[in-house]
Amino acid sequence: MRKLLFLLFAILLVIAAAANAQDATEEPIDAEPGSAGLGDSLLPESGNGGYDVQHYTIDLHLNVETGSISATTTINALATQNLSSFNLDFSGLEISRVRVNQQVAEFSRDSGELTITPAAPLLEAEAFTVAVTYSGIPNTITDPSDGFSAGWIQDDDTFYVVGEPIGASSWFPVNEHPLDKATYTFEITVPDTLQVVANGLLREVQDHGDTATYTWETVNPMASYLATVGIGEFLIQNEVGPNGLPIRNYFPPNTGASVTREFARTAEMIAFYSEMFGPYPFESFGALVVDDENTGFALETQTLVVYGPFSTNEITVAHELAHQWFGDSVSVADWSDIWLNEGFATYAEVLWIEHTGTPQELREKLQGLYLTSITPSEPPGDPSLEGLFAISIYDRGGFTLHMLRQEVGDAAFFDILRTYTSRFRNQNASTEDFIAVAEEISGQELDDFFDIWLYADSTELPDVPEIGLNRDEVFIPAGDIAIGDTVSAEIVPMIRVRYMLPVTAGDVATFTLQGDSADFDSYLRLYNEAGTELLAQNDDSGGSLDSMLRAVEFDEDTIVMVEAGTYADSSEGTFTLTIEEDEPLDIIDGGEIAIGDEVTGEIEADQRVRYTIEVVEGQQVSVFLSDETGEFDTYLRIYDADDNLLFENDDAESGNTFNSALENLPPAPDAMTAIIEVATFEDSESGEYTLRVEEADQ
Repeated sequence: MRKLLFLLFAILLVIAAAANAQDATEEPIDAEPGSAGLGDSLLPESGNGGYDVQHYTIDLHLNVETGSISATTTINALATQNLSSFNLDFSGLEISRVRVNQQVAEFSRDSGELTITPAAPLLEAEAFTVAVTYSGIPNTITDPSDGFSAGWIQDDDTFYVVGEPIGASSWFPVNEHPLDKATYTFEITVPDTLQVVANGLLREVQDHGDTATYTWETVNPMASYLATVGIGEFLIQNEVGPNGLPIRNYFPPNTGASVTREFARTAEMIAFYSEMFGPYPFESFGALVVDDENTGFALETQTLVVYGPFSTNEITVAHELAHQWFGDSVSVADWSDIWLNEGFATYAEVLWIEHTGTPQELREKLQGLYLTSITPSEPPGDPSLEGLFAISIYDRGGFTLHMLRQEVGDAAFFDILRTYTSRFRNQNASTEDFIAVAEEISGQELDDFFDIWLYADSTELPDVPEIGLNRDEVFIPAGDIAIGDTVSAEIVPMIRVRYMLPVTAGDVATFTLQGDSADFDSYLRLYNEAGTELLAQNDDSGGSLDSMLRAVEFDEDTIVMVEAGTYADSSEGTFTLTIEEDEPLDIIDGGEIAIGDEVTGEIEADQRVRYTIEVVEGQQVSVFLSDETGEFDTYLRIYDADDNLLFENDDAESGNTFNSALENLPPAPDAMTAIIEVATFEDSESGEYTLRVEEADQ
């Protein structure tokens, strides 16, 4: 069937080419460039207009010794307007040739935008192909929401992709927005000692002697950030799920039973969620587990979830499986709708605990979601770019669904979920779309409900006594505290202890929160006096479970709320909070630095070195910070001229957990002066460093 579809597409191309030839003898075509961006509210430059991609074929050859790739990506698309030129998102890697409808096309690159001008304009509704041939070593792309790296990652002899939100363009040219879904064929050639896994189904393995080509195909369309491949040596486990669904899990070769057993209930989960959400929407499911400690999360890549080594637990498996319905099959219309992905997957955790756990476990899970919901943070219905993956998106988003269930009842609630996944299967949906379904199925007007739970300030959320946790029972006032004091107190799960600290302008203090046992995981937060604005927070300090905020400087006379808690509000025991007078950090002026420069210097504890750099509108840079001794932990930050933090990175995702990197930063919105700050983790170490600034790979 697929071969017939491609044959039909080829025939359409021939007809379109003939039509173009005929039109060339008539009047000129009124054609315009496609837009460079789709106007997303948070990532406006993501994606491109003027066409709709139908299919990607990525033919990629990997050189394991050098880490380089050589590839041709062929894109089958339909023009949605008369196009004189169009854009693809593509960062790094050297392009050797671009063809449109098998004819050489002109191209140019600027800040991750590949602009292609075909030999003849493309007509609206015309089917066309684009083939881009390129090579090089892929670099990750800095996520503009949190500074982490996304894209093609190498960890020794293992290669894999985590692409959310804009990492796909690190390894193939793409229309990089969830609105433009397409099907995929991956043709990956590697040494015959390695294996390849990708989204969809394995169609063929061709043996070439010293190399082999693995062909994987997706049956259903997919958002580009969900595309992934895994290359390496794997322990493979295959099983059959409900209705013959193939389940394949790829683990590092040394994986033990303590990890693999966390995936043992996958088939049972699929059956359970199919009852709750509707039929499983895809052709396969599975896991790709990597050993890379820099990947401290899991990503719901379609049909093949990527797990870092610290995310291999049953409840995360449940969360990522639920994403196959919420996020993968039904994808966001705009990145500001991200709670539709993460809130739904988080509530799926609740449903799994309700199905398999005890009433106490369910109660504690709901209490945890509620406690996050009433903690000061952006509301999930209206996130900023910096809050795109904030914990409130997950937990308050999930708790919103729990409260909707209470509002409309179980029968209507699960009917809402099944209607939503069915109506928008393989499509995109917005928050407004979901609310419309909820009102249609329930027969209720729900504007007031969602105004509170999705959009209201966290301080305005009501108590929910049925879960056994009210606001006054969570935040325990413990009186005043002063700089120089040390206090101890008992704490239990779902409780936070709050102290009021008077400070004056110019005060500098270091805060330390320690537990009385090795498994007590403290969490320290500072708020404004009203407790409505989070000023600073720290979970783990110096490789321990203790928390520290070092050399916090206050610029006005005020009262600060100091909150002692635990990670996930789950520990109990005795904590000790110490507030010590400290000296302000010594900010050293390193002078000016330019793109292409490399500088070395020395840094001491309690010092930071700042360099200024001038960038022009649209310019993209990469910044690398390393220590010369290999003995201390660098920390890299970039600010604007008004000292607003733009990006930061502690450990580069390149196999070295001490160096820092911000690669392929987003284009500068305007000509600007930026500040690059060299520091160490917790400002506590000393040594020699090297700072390098490069033009981002185009």
